[in-house]
Amino acid sequence: MSTAYVSKPDIIDLYKPSTAINMLAYDSARHALYIEWANGSVYRYDGVLPNVVADACSAHSLGKFINLNVKDNYPCDYVYQRGTAEYQRIFG
Repeated sequence: MSTAYVSKPDIIDLYKPSTAINMLAYDSARHALYIEWANGSVYRYDGVLPNVVADACSAHSLGKFINLNVKDNYPCDYVYQRGTAEYQRIFG
């Protein structure tokens, strides 16, 4: 029996506060962007290239950039809520 390797995404420091987004994390091996929204819900957006993440981090408004350039343009899955065991396993 083999065990699938799950890499930990890198937490991205948000130098500008956002009222919509608490945290971003990026798994460069999977091109997966994790977004923790202000309500604590975490979503994973698949296929997001590094340049899009860099553009998001340098955007004047992170929430606006994500809403316009990520939310409806990449496949998305609800992952978990802040405080759950899964959240701690990935980001703990």
